[in-house]
Amino acid sequence: AAAAAVAATEVTASAAGAPGVAIARAPVGATAAAASAAGGVDDTGTGGCDQDEPRPRFARLFPGPAVSSNDEYVDISDDIGALTIAPRSPTDHPLASSSPSPMEGESLEIVALARELQQLALYPLGRCRTMSLRGFKDTTYQQAAETVLKAATDKYRCIGLLAYLRCVPVSADQRHLDNPIRIEPWGPQKRSDLIIQAIHLDPTNALGYVCLAQCISAGEDVHLRDGRVFKKSNLLQEVLKSDPACAHAYAELANLFNEEPNFKPYVLGRVWTQQELLVEALRQEPQLTSALISLGVSMNDRDTIVLDDGRTTLSKREVFLRALRIDPLLSVANLELARCMQPDETIELSHGLRVGQRDLLRKAIECNPGFASAYHMLARCLDIDEKITVVDKEFSKRDLYVEAIHCDRRLAAAYCNLGFLLRDGERIKLRSGAILTSRELFLEAVHVDAAHALGYVNLASCMSEKPKERTKLHDGRVFSKLELYLEALRIDPRCSGAYTGLADMITNERLQLADGSILSRPELYIRAIEMDPLNFRAYERLSRCGFKSSHRYPGRTDHRNGVKLVRLPGGDFSAIGLCLRAIKLNPRSREAYGALLLAMQSSATGSLFLPNGIAHSDGRALTYREVDHIARGRARDEPLMIAAPSD
Repeated sequence: AAAAAVAATEVTASAAGAPGVAIARAPVGATAAAASAAGGVDDTGTGGCDQDEPRPRFARLFPGPAVSSNDEYVDISDDIGALTIAPRSPTDHPLASSSPSPMEGESLEIVALARELQQLALYPLGRCRTMSLRGFKDTTYQQAAETVLKAATDKYRCIGLLAYLRCVPVSADQRHLDNPIRIEPWGPQKRSDLIIQAIHLDPTNALGYVCLAQCISAGEDVHLRDGRVFKKSNLLQEVLKSDPACAHAYAELANLFNEEPNFKPYVLGRVWTQQELLVEALRQEPQLTSALISLGVSMNDRDTIVLDDGRTTLSKREVFLRALRIDPLLSVANLELARCMQPDETIELSHGLRVGQRDLLRKAIECNPGFASAYHMLARCLDIDEKITVVDKEFSKRDLYVEAIHCDRRLAAAYCNLGFLLRDGERIKLRSGAILTSRELFLEAVHVDAAHALGYVNLASCMSEKPKERTKLHDGRVFSKLELYLEALRIDPRCSGAYTGLADMITNERLQLADGSILSRPELYIRAIEMDPLNFRAYERLSRCGFKSSHRYPGRTDHRNGVKLVRLPGGDFSAIGLCLRAIKLNPRSREAYGALLLAMQSSATGSLFLPNGIAHSDGRALTYREVDHIARGRARDEPLMIAAPSD
């Protein structure tokens, strides 16, 4: 929750005649204990059967605790990026410069408690709730907020209200921001309405406006008590006009790029990019971990960023490492650093400690047991029959997906990935009590997130190619199999799985897409690989096309041996090469081994080496018969045979 600067500061207004936000200019780096509703994770999968999710919006600078299913408090402040810094001296924060006086009409206790709330704003709430305030034995953060909330002066009541809101829990899936909160004397109101009330108590509270912006969507109008109406971007821009040093406003404005694709904020006389806003937020407050996380998410793997006024150049990984050095318990930093790593890779943290991808994900869950995205990614790291212990509890791959759905019922990618693990007709029980088949899981995925492109692809994969077969969604829409694939491409033109599915439906005909392109079957598979080079199914299916001369595709013939090659990202591939790439991407793919056998027959290939260390015990290349034995083992879901059996 945001707290106002109590010191008498110069208040600036907007241009003459224009309704502006009058805000006290706080000292650089001064932050305050602000209450805000925690934001949800907007999860949609990406290519392939094992779906990843996009990054969460790190817009909630001061979230409250979540509530688990058994109504116990679960602190999520570390997850979203609350600040942790070394304690500052009493003269370092705005309240310190305000000496209590009889004119303020408050007791010394109220003023001192308000100072403590202001200083503790820089700590995650989970720690505040267990700390006794300095000079006030056995007085907790929430008790101090309740006391200051009863102050006679509006500026102190503003601090108390916003600090108290920080202690009010939200649901574990962080979605129910409209649930009423009862705080006397205002009665039950939404969180955003109570923040508007806090702004009414002290209109000079810059971070109050930032917290209000966190509670509304990009295009939503917010009505203040004095009649002024703002959209989210206008609200933040007005804050920065009056307080160019408000780090949280820069960070929150940068997050609007995630909601508005063509967003171009005009602040302080120029247009800013997303990264420029985040760098400026870190210049004003170097330890603002939410800005560090957002900055890292905005970068590509090979990008670097210059911070500390040009003194430091950081890679994507190093940005997340800096956030973890500020707060090792920052769940989302552990998750994002894990996303940057390969499964068998380790990275050095502080004090020489080396950790792997799974270690970081387990740490993220330990810090926040309700962190759905961490359960989801950890599940993707496991083999289908593998188990892992997290917080003294053993989980299988399925269990982790079920737990992710329990933590966030709108995590569409978790429904899809769980559906892929089920056999035909098999059902699985969720923690909500629902018992669902894979098809029902896919239906639920598009129900909780209608913009989840791969949900439509997965649902189409459950249907036959009968012309009259239709699937009805929960919202009443009806689709054929072909229409589901086209709907996925309408939502996401880069959806690799949709191209693969469309190619599977045709043979010699061509298909016209919404972008006007007319593609044959192999060209659709090639497009799928271009969209996602890890789509193993597209490699396997393309190998079966035979590279007929009637098909148009980029390729050539190797004149040394007459082998037909197809040109793809990463080089030219023969039919056998395509199968080997599919096996390398998914060593358990039965279809890839079957396609390899066909390619070996058609090309009269006697023996070869398989990828991923699959070879004969004496190092010899595998013969056709030995590859056939491995393929049959795959058909029975047997473990991979590294050494082929004797004749």
